[in-house]
Amino acid sequence: MRIAPEIVLSAEARAELMRLKQSKSTNARLAQRVRIVLLAAKGVQNKDIAEQLGIGRVQVARWRERYATLGMAGIERDLPRGAPPSVVDPERLRELTARPGPEPGKPWTARSLAAALGVSPASVLRHWRPGTGVASGMPARNTPAPYPNRTRASAPAARETTALDEADTLRDNVLALKRERILQVAAKLFFERGYLQTSVDAIAEHLGATKPFVYYHFPNKSAILEEICERSTRAALTSAENAMSAQGSAWTRLEQFLREFTNVVLQEHQMVAIYFREEISLPVEAAERINQMRKAIDQRISALLSEGIATGEFEIEDPRIGALVIAGMSSYAFAWYREQGRLDQQEVANRIVALSLKLVTPSPPRRTAYRIPPVDKG
Repeated sequence: MRIAPEIVLSAEARAELMRLKQSKSTNARLAQRVRIVLLAAKGVQNKDIAEQLGIGRVQVARWRERYATLGMAGIERDLPRGAPPSVVDPERLRELTARPGPEPGKPWTARSLAAALGVSPASVLRHWRPGTGVASGMPARNTPAPYPNRTRASAPAARETTALDEADTLRDNVLALKRERILQVAAKLFFERGYLQTSVDAIAEHLGATKPFVYYHFPNKSAILEEICERSTRAALTSAENAMSAQGSAWTRLEQFLREFTNVVLQEHQMVAIYFREEISLPVEAAERINQMRKAIDQRISALLSEGIATGEFEIEDPRIGALVIAGMSSYAFAWYREQGRLDQQEVANRIVALSLKLVTPSPPRRTAYRIPPVDKG
């Protein structure tokens, strides 16, 4: 029986590997190999590393052995030169999708966005959905305007361009649908069995597909977990940002946020539950990214409460604690909400919103009861 080589890291080597693991610019393939080495250095067996990262045991053994033999040169082997990073800058993506397409009359596609951002189309599709904008609440891509002053001579070229655009859009839509199907099946299995007890083989089997099909859309099982855990948080942050930028009183905007946020939690209650149960299994950078989004949500609610306090619409001593309590009331609904329960989703949302608003709404002044003085019988 073949024994896996022991990985012993110096302080310098460990620091370099951790830097690569946490850096957003590290190539996705190299980041995965770095994780293999770090886990191996902790004494984790190959089969357990494979299960945790959602990859094959042979692949784990290969990179473990190459690092043991050649060091960093071993795991940097076969990396594509100039390979684009896998991390998308959300702010830059938001800026691009708010503008017209790359050429007059041409909409944005995953390929054109990938080229502009210097990443892969698959990375773009983790954040952006063709025709509906970006999953994290970024605006929908611009609808192509008709070509001004088009002449008859340009019609054939225009038809060819339109056909290419339609082909790109169709391809993007198909990719998005396949990713969505993988996420839904994986979420169901993670919810029922747990993340660690669900293998990529099981996901592929329930899809009626093969493991390579899953790996084509997600580099590993961990990436699937990241997307599941981030989805509801992104939607909640979007709800908070929408409320902050909307017109109307603080009370009206708080109600808008609570209704949107609560419906996200109820609609995606399985994914919310997976996040709270499996947060410990997330890569450090993903967990921190989600935590920053949650902090941003709390900050926006707190700002909204502070505004309402200043206008006399709310009565609450500490808006920061109030924000945590209000967000917690909606968030925790994942633990008890059932689709076939006594109340439907809309009624559950209505009651949570009403209770939350009651926490911050000033109490009506009490009226002093009028007492009739006793009659002096003397």
